[in-house]
Amino acid sequence: MSEAPEFDEVFAAAATLGRELFGSTPAGQARKLQEEAGEWADAPGDLEEMADCLLALVIGVAASGHTADDLLEAARAKIALCRRRKWVETEAGVFRHVKEG
Repeated sequence: MSEAPEFDEVFAAAATLGRELFGSTPAGQARKLQEEAGEWADAPGDLEEMADCLLALVIGVAASGHTADDLLEAARAKIALCRRRKWVETEAGVFRHVKEG
């Protein structure tokens, strides 16, 4: 169980939903996440679209055999990496990290 029991609960429910409805298809969930991210981009303040993205991600993580703890640990590591990087904003308002070397 992770340090965030509420996240564990959502993760478990989403993983079960994914197995029941979609089977174990991580690649399919990655494509679903792309689709949902596009819908979120069209309605950036819409919490339902944000939730769709979260569910697609969590279902894909679970289908890949990872746990809520794995995801949280990877997120923490990525946050630390992002803090060390230099960032620039594109004309479209998207931030990208500057490639080193």
